[in-house]
Amino acid sequence: MLIIVSGIENARSRHDMAGAGVPSDLIILDLIIPAGDEGQDDCDELIGIRLAKKIRYLGLMIPIIVLSVVNDRQTIYELKNIGISEFLVKGRCLPSYLSSRVEYVLSEHNE
Repeated sequence: MLIIVSGIENARSRHDMAGAGVPSDLIILDLIIPAGDEGQDDCDELIGIRLAKKIRYLGLMIPIIVLSVVNDRQTIYELKNIGISEFLVKGRCLPSYLSSRVEYVLSEHNE
């Protein structure tokens, strides 16, 4: 199963699925996830990093590919420490390259 997290409500439901033992092969995650609550602007917060940390805290070693516009060195360093499989920058990543990285990450994870 491929999980794409596109909003905080989606992230919460995916987190619940993972906690319930629903198997996943790969997660593609953005770092800036819309909160979904009107009147709140949580987009400045890197909710995706918190979600990735929570996934690892739960002991889930599902490969995570981060696809985001955020690309500063500190964030990338933090992601590597969390154990992100791949980090790709939106706008600099063609769909064919994303596809090849997904295939590579899945093949590495299944070895």
